[in-house]
Amino acid sequence: MVRILMLTGSLEWSLPERVSHRAGSVLTITFRITNPTPSARSYQIFLALFDPATGSVIAGSTGPISVDGTDTFEVAAESELTVVAPLRIDYSNALLQAALYDVQSAEMAVGLQTFLEEPPGVGEQILPIATFAAGVMALGLVAVMVTDMAGKMRR
Repeated sequence: MVRILMLTGSLEWSLPERVSHRAGSVLTITFRITNPTPSARSYQIFLALFDPATGSVIAGSTGPISVDGTDTFEVAAESELTVVAPLRIDYSNALLQAALYDVQSAEMAVGLQTFLEEPPGVGEQILPIATFAAGVMALGLVAVMVTDMAGKMRR
């Protein structure tokens, strides 16, 4: 897991540097918020999508996540909270970033990021298989032609 830290908390997530993600599908992310302070704290997790070509934020893609109707997560003193967030993300081939926001201190730490990569289409997935099958069929056809020609030459 990758982690971002600030004095009043830290955030980790389950995503690697690149994730196969089809636009419009659900991406489930497991977050772990750690509160190292001696008192309970409230946190929010903000996400944003960026266009990798321009580096600009994709309009309408920023804000706190909401899980089961809540966008603020309470973490007891010196403890952790795991948040499993099934998120519908309408983009692929985009950079996803996460930030932890401490509600009490208004401090934000940014640093988690992954690239959401469009998975290959069905055609791209079966192309190697189709190419192999076509080669096998062509060899079979050649073998039949050679056998047929050899039979005609013996007559």
